[in-house]
Amino acid sequence: MWLVPVVIFSGHLTASELFSSMAEVRGLLETEQMIVNVIDGYVAKERSRLELLERIVREHKRQRQESHDYNLMISNPVQAFLLICRLMNTERLMHGNVAEDFLENITLAKERSSVKFPTEHDLEGAAVALLCLQDTCQLNTREMAEGLIPNAPLEQNMTGIYALVTVSYGKQPTPFIFREQGLLPRPDVDTRSAGSLRTEILPSTNISDVLEILAHSQYYQGNVKHALRTNRLLLLQPNHTVAADNIKLYENILGKTEQISKNSALPPLSNTRDRNTPEMDKYEFLCRSESPMVDIFEFCSSTVAFRFRTQQLPKTCTVTWCDRPYLKFAPFKVEVLAQVPKIVLFRQVVSNDEIAILTDLAKPLLQRALVINRESGKLETTDFRVAKT
Repeated sequence: MWLVPVVIFSGHLTASELFSSMAEVRGLLETEQMIVNVIDGYVAKERSRLELLERIVREHKRQRQESHDYNLMISNPVQAFLLICRLMNTERLMHGNVAEDFLENITLAKERSSVKFPTEHDLEGAAVALLCLQDTCQLNTREMAEGLIPNAPLEQNMTGIYALVTVSYGKQPTPFIFREQGLLPRPDVDTRSAGSLRTEILPSTNISDVLEILAHSQYYQGNVKHALRTNRLLLLQPNHTVAADNIKLYENILGKTEQISKNSALPPLSNTRDRNTPEMDKYEFLCRSESPMVDIFEFCSSTVAFRFRTQQLPKTCTVTWCDRPYLKFAPFKVEVLAQVPKIVLFRQVVSNDEIAILTDLAKPLLQRALVINRESGKLETTDFRVAKT
């Protein structure tokens, strides 16, 4: 926020001491000119800020008009991530260049819980959740970058997913987003990908940062040759000192005899998973619905130990009134999902409007869900948001 300086003369000064010569008066004229220049600069900055805010408002309105169903839009995890990222960037702009009264109105609204903005923790959690989803469901990286996720609706074309790279960097030891170079541009589409970032009103990230992070990730995973191949960062920024130093490091590690040319084939990527356990494999197998019968999990502790299996059968539907006279006029619609164990789904029990009312009433009571740490046995919150209870 620009501040207009106010010149305050302190101390006991008489008129003769202050205006004893024309030189001192001339100094006041210079002060006045400085204040005019500062105000002109402030007005110019404020005008530019207002024009940018108008563009952002138009963009938000356009996206809301294109979204026919908001619930379907946020059901897509990529769109939900971009919504968080977009709101955070907008709030950052507002707080950095707003008048005091407008800022006070935003602060009061936030204190009254009528307006809520996501935090950095929310953005990081959404990024880690996307990485886990991609890893678990083995999603194609390029399709995920475009928001093409199985069973998730796509209301708008995706832009700004490059922010996922910079936000998630360092959040997981070997994030799957860096294993395939699909999220990042191929050499033949570098210009188009960089252009998509430049056309964003609030750029989600910088293409050079994405390329630098990719090189770091490949280097730490032991894929030094792949890291060296990402030297096209120097084509975008020839004076990038960090990239130049890193390339020298990669070349020293490989040695002159192993340095690759532009046309040489790259070795397979080394992507060892840290959570490669039988339990995790079964869990992810079930999440992908790739087996009709699978052991879900086995809990073992000092007090409880049990194991169960699910058996998927063709869906069957029935109705029930649960010995309630009223339900004889409007019985529940029941869908049997599994017989062992018995899992049923009640449909059309309450309307969407009733669900919305119950959701609003429950919001003040919701708290972060806890999970059990397998090593310590203690309850703790996860790094990403999975549920609230």
